[in-house]
Amino acid sequence: MKIGIEWVILFEPNKFYYRRFVMKVKVSVDKDLCTACALCYDEVPEVYEDSGDGIAQVKAEVGGDGAIIEGDLAQRVLEVTEECPSGALVTEVIEE
Repeated sequence: MKIGIEWVILFEPNKFYYRRFVMKVKVSVDKDLCTACALCYDEVPEVYEDSGDGIAQVKAEVGGDGAIIEGDLAQRVLEVTEECPSGALVTEVIEE
């Protein structure tokens, strides 16, 4: 499954056009599960940060817990979610 920004060709009789699909994800951190491994804020510092005690949190600048992330950054968030050893990163793909 390809995720991220995609261009799709849509056909109609005697014409076609392109439509751009942009991936969107909703992100949060389960602080009770986080083991402070620093993977998320090392890999995606635009979205995650250290809350002060090593536990990850979603940056307030992007909207805090429940923030919507789009495009290539959303792809990186999904990748780090899969790599998180504790499963503390909660990422939900938003359908348009």
